[in-house]
Amino acid sequence: MKLSKDSHKHYLKLINGNKIRRGVIAFLLCLNLSSIMGLIYHVNELYYDMNLITMLVGDLLGLIFIVAPYKFEREFLLYLGLYGFFAIINCFATSQSLIIGELGFTNKLITYIDIVLLLIVGFGFYIFHIWALKNDYYVKTSNSINVTIIIIAVGIAYLSSQVGSTFFTNIDFETLSLIIGLQLFIIVGFIMTTFVHKYIYILKHEQDLKKMYPYLGQSKKQRFENRRHNKLKEKSIIKEGDNKFLR
Repeated sequence: MKLSKDSHKHYLKLINGNKIRRGVIAFLLCLNLSSIMGLIYHVNELYYDMNLITMLVGDLLGLIFIVAPYKFEREFLLYLGLYGFFAIINCFATSQSLIIGELGFTNKLITYIDIVLLLIVGFGFYIFHIWALKNDYYVKTSNSINVTIIIIAVGIAYLSSQVGSTFFTNIDFETLSLIIGLQLFIIVGFIMTTFVHKYIYILKHEQDLKKMYPYLGQSKKQRFENRRHNKLKEKSIIKEGDNKFLR
């Protein structure tokens, strides 16, 4: 995929190492809370295994970035994308467990409809993301705003379809709130899955990435020492140049 110069540079940006550890802890907290709800309900083995596996794999991978966030800044993008898939699978299993356990919906048709909706929304998110990249959307808007009206509209449409199936049933406010929260988390998961595409793109332009981040792959201590060494070297060159000029 060919991008403009500005979009190319924007798409190569990495998340700073000092933000990764706190981000992963927050992500894992959400994933584990969702998993625990699904494991408590345990309506069937399939949803139970989906919750357990996504929680364990997400936690194990997350530990890598908690321990060494600076060393794996590039790989963190892949983790974000995978985490998006984990969140979708996990929250889908938990919401289905709630629907079956609390509402008594055992009709398989509801599950099939939900899966089809998941696929449609996921495809829609990905298509829009590619369109936005090719049309320089991300560089034309604020760096902090990557969710547009289109994404919000798709998310609300999916959320409405899910909540609509439970709204007119005999359901308490607490359960309805949990289902809405899980569906919102699924929407966040869809947005995060686009990081897999970003990671693949970065691998294809690794040389450009190294020019932007010369200390990539180094620990925080190594970066500090190398930067200090380079600054001393630059000062030495400048001083030597001044001495030659004075002569």
